[in-house]
Amino acid sequence: MSCSAQACITRIWVSVSLILLVPLLYTARLSAQTEISSEEESSLRLMMVEVEGHVRVETSAILSQLGSEVGATLTPEGVAEDIRSIFGMGFFSEVEARTVPFVGVGARSGDVKLVFKVVEKPAIVGITFQGFSEISSDDVLEKLRSKVFSIISEEHLIQDLRTIEQMHKEKGYFLAEASYLLQRQSSNEVHVEFRLVLGQRLHIGDVNVVGNQHFSDAQLLDLMLSQPYDRSEALVGSPYYLEAAQERDEQFLAYHYQDHGYAQVKVGTTLKELSRDQRSLDLTFYIEEGIQYDFGVVSFSGELLFSEAQLQEMVELPEGEVFRISQLRQALEDLATSYGDRGYAFADIHPETTFHPKERKVDIEWQIRRGKRAYFGGIDIIGNTKTRDNVIRRELSIGEGDLYSRTKLEESRLQVERLGFFESVKFVRKVDRKKDHILHYTIEVVEKSTGQIQASVGYTPGGYTDASWFGQGKYDEQNQGGEGWNLGLSATYSNAHNYGGKFHFSNPRVWNSLWSAGFSLEQRKQNVVVLGFDLLERRSSLNIFGGRTIYEKIRGSVGWEVSRTRQASDLYLSDNLRMSGDTFGVVFSLSRRDLDNYLDPTEGNMLRLSKRFVGGPLGGDYDYRELEVEGAYYHPILLSPDYKTHVKLSGEVAQLSSYYGSAPPFFQRYRLGGPFDLRGFAPNSISPRFVFWKSPFDYDEQAYYPKGGDRKLVLQIEYYLPLISKARIKALLFADAGRVYDNDESFTLKRLHADVGFGLRMITPLGPFRFEWAFPIEKGGVLGPYRFVFNVGY
Repeated sequence: MSCSAQACITRIWVSVSLILLVPLLYTARLSAQTEISSEEESSLRLMMVEVEGHVRVETSAILSQLGSEVGATLTPEGVAEDIRSIFGMGFFSEVEARTVPFVGVGARSGDVKLVFKVVEKPAIVGITFQGFSEISSDDVLEKLRSKVFSIISEEHLIQDLRTIEQMHKEKGYFLAEASYLLQRQSSNEVHVEFRLVLGQRLHIGDVNVVGNQHFSDAQLLDLMLSQPYDRSEALVGSPYYLEAAQERDEQFLAYHYQDHGYAQVKVGTTLKELSRDQRSLDLTFYIEEGIQYDFGVVSFSGELLFSEAQLQEMVELPEGEVFRISQLRQALEDLATSYGDRGYAFADIHPETTFHPKERKVDIEWQIRRGKRAYFGGIDIIGNTKTRDNVIRRELSIGEGDLYSRTKLEESRLQVERLGFFESVKFVRKVDRKKDHILHYTIEVVEKSTGQIQASVGYTPGGYTDASWFGQGKYDEQNQGGEGWNLGLSATYSNAHNYGGKFHFSNPRVWNSLWSAGFSLEQRKQNVVVLGFDLLERRSSLNIFGGRTIYEKIRGSVGWEVSRTRQASDLYLSDNLRMSGDTFGVVFSLSRRDLDNYLDPTEGNMLRLSKRFVGGPLGGDYDYRELEVEGAYYHPILLSPDYKTHVKLSGEVAQLSSYYGSAPPFFQRYRLGGPFDLRGFAPNSISPRFVFWKSPFDYDEQAYYPKGGDRKLVLQIEYYLPLISKARIKALLFADAGRVYDNDESFTLKRLHADVGFGLRMITPLGPFRFEWAFPIEKGGVLGPYRFVFNVGY
């Protein structure tokens, strides 16, 4: 028999008094020959508590709910309250209490034992779903409070229904309705089936803004994610109603006004109206603009570490300029950083604003309480299942026992992220229990794949070699052994005249120092095509380099390179067209990298300058010099709080020059075209040309061949848009421009070759894949036929 909670408690309340009378009558009968006072007859002393009927719930958990104490007087009110507490645990459908005389050593009249008899609610033995098509059952299960093998709770079930509906509202199913069905498996087991009536997704109908005067509806609508269905072609926003997007729009409208002087703007609750056909939802945003304010007097009070002039320079809030919330927040950040860099981690900095409507100005008083100085305590690292602790620790600018520094703390987090080994990096702070000026930090990282193993068969329709079909294998690891080493091994084979292999290794932090070192070995045999002639080439090369951080993010390096090349042909060729000999060179370079991620950057910049000397006192068969300058700039563009795109601007300039009176060899001169510079043009097709006779005896066989230039310029712009963030798939739009200059040509930006295109970038367990379609821009601005680009690797 079951009953509702209120009915059970009422029934128990009535029965408790009757139950308590039983031991009184029993005690009176046992002590008929003894005189007992009226006070003893009316008092019961609790000597023991027992629980019956529970299976899954621990006895200690039930007893912890009781207010009645052993040794104290037992009252009907106290027992009733105990019943309410046990019932309130949510694990039981029935709770009963009774008393029996306590029999034991030292027992006296009125001593009783209190026995609670409970009936547990059934346990959940299974959870299934019906009508769920948009969200996987695994994703739903993660967020449910009801779990398999737990005792069923009506409160949890109701919360789960709201959770399910909210999850679907976030997908645009505003009319989704969830319910549940309980199926008894036995007396103490139940199966739960969650059912969902999905309903249709609601398009956004009209989007109206009421109360705006300074900005037009169109201006505000362009800032919002909630876009009318007829504007669904917009780059941002969704044609379907999303509650999260609506809430973001409310917050962003307030921020937009506050950043244009309307410091007291109010954005009310958005009105949602369902259309008659229940296919769309009209949204009306309400705004009270108020008046536009300028910055007024800026002052400082409290515990000041800096002079008035220094503080004014930090905040940069000039009087008379339009009030902007973004400037106010940046000023708060700068003040917090200035105090934090001096050890005041608990500094309380608060801008107190005073509005003067008549003058339309806002006075700001920065109230500062610096608190006590803090120091770094223990630094623990968790989540690094592969990467060793020292690889992470050597990137830290903070150390145990150091004075707290906010800038160094943020710098440490960025440096760990820049490694590119982790999906996420979090620094979690915990104040020491005994010494509240000591801050312990736990670095929580989530590892990601940093290596690739590849085996493939491919086809190249044309290019540097005469081989069309090829097979290749590749192993590349950016974090070998968790030590941060870069190790790679690759091999290709097409036929008996086309095969090769390469091995490279580098250690960016030798013995955890600021020094780096590495080397590469390459052996290759292939049939190459030079200016239309077939040559059999054998090449062996060795490169060794070492470097060191010079200052902050600036690194210097020196490399030594040696190669031996032999080219042979059955045809008559000038020695200038053949590359046969030994090359010895040294390369000096300076570089600066300030990127958020070294493997897949989205923000920051990079600059590299290198000077190569080949031959001369180093020996070898060739003498020349080469100067290269390369740079890249990454800038994030936040289209919404959850949708981050970025643009990449890059450029390269290079020049060859004579060395020891010897001009650069013909084969080393610059030519453009191909997957890494001008993608819309054939490899090496962009170059100055000259007339060449194929045979000294046949002057009729002449052709124009690319002789190459002594300078080159390459400019590129790429815009990346995430398509599937979890799968790490991005789309990109790009444009390339460049030119090769002959010896007698002046350096100019005129007559540049250019192309445009689009593509996909995918980071897979096998490595990064590039798929691109590039269209050359021909004379008159007409797009030529596209060229397809496929490449594996960063």
